[in-house]
Amino acid sequence: PDPIFDQMRREQLAELVALTPGATLEELKARLDIPVSISTIWRTLTDMKLTLKKVRPRQRALLGPT
Repeated sequence: PDPIFDQMRREQLAELVALTPGATLEELKARLDIPVSISTIWRTLTDMKLTLKKVRPRQRALLGPT
């Protein structure tokens, strides 16, 4: 596990993914309160067995606001 993502921050990341499942890694990075790279977020999500759903911009427009 990456030392920057302690248990509290892992829980925060899991909550962000649950609240915004269509968020990109960049969007998650912007919402985190720590300076962290996108690759670190990706590795942490993989380690936590969490995945992001790909939602293309056109699909977001069709789905409407959430």
